[in-house]
This record gives sequence, structure tokens and C-alpha cells, in this order.
Amino acid sequence: MLKGIIRSFRVRKCYIMLDTGDMPLNGILFPWFYLFSRRVNHDVLINFNNENTIKLKIENSIARMLWAYIKS
Repeated sequence: MLKGIIRSFRVRKCYIMLDTGDMPLNGILFPWFYLFSRRVNHDVLINFNNENTIKLKIENSIARMLWAYIKS
């Protein structure tokens, strides 16, 4: 039941900017994160500026939670 309610949440916006602190590793991860970003249609980026940022916009409604509760 809890799994169904958790699945009722929707991620509307996702912005992740990551720096591992290791420049060669960032260079290796850069094309993989680019491809992943295009696949999930959200911004998942590698940077070389020593910045780590995560911004999420998650929404849900009572109707979706009730429907998930009834289904399970």
C-alpha cells in the first residue's frame, strides 16, 4: 500500500548539478550524464566548478493518493 502511495507522486522538475572533485572522473562522467539527461528529459549535469546542486519539484494530489490506496 505504501509503495502505491509513493508511486502516486510525480516529479515535475528535476535539476541536478554534480561535481565529484576529481577532474578526470568528471570528464569521464560528462558524456554519460548528458545521455542520461536526454533520456529522462530532466537536467542532470556534471560541472567543473566545485558546485553541487539538487532542485526537485514534486507534486501529488489527494485523488491520486486515494486511488493508490484503493487499488492496493
